[in-house]
Amino acid sequence: MANSIRLVANQDPVWKHRKSRRDNSDPDFDYEAWKLKHTAFADKAVPEWVKAVVQRQNNGKTKYFCVGYCFGAPYVCNQLADGVVTAGAFAHPAFLKEHHFQNIRSESLQLSYPIEVYG
Repeated sequence: MANSIRLVANQDPVWKHRKSRRDNSDPDFDYEAWKLKHTAFADKAVPEWVKAVVQRQNNGKTKYFCVGYCFGAPYVCNQLADGVVTAGAFAHPAFLKEHHFQNIRSESLQLSYPIEVYG
């Protein structure tokens, strides 16, 4: 049985507010406030959700994997570091720091582009 969580920045993806990283056409959009709001939500929701899935599905043989896109990349890395998942993948990562890579203990697939391509 597959389980998934789809946060998509709590139903408020950044592309609703701007077409690219440098798009400032909406003077009322505060990107830093958007990021803080959704990061705070995900920092709490993702670990709670993962814990609930493991408690519900763990039969001693179950293996888990995770996938994240953009905003979700650090959360994939956190699960890879915690040893909860066997493997993880992410693409077009955002908000990653060096410690995310240093702490990975499981297999990972990392896909990224040298330039921003959304929009």
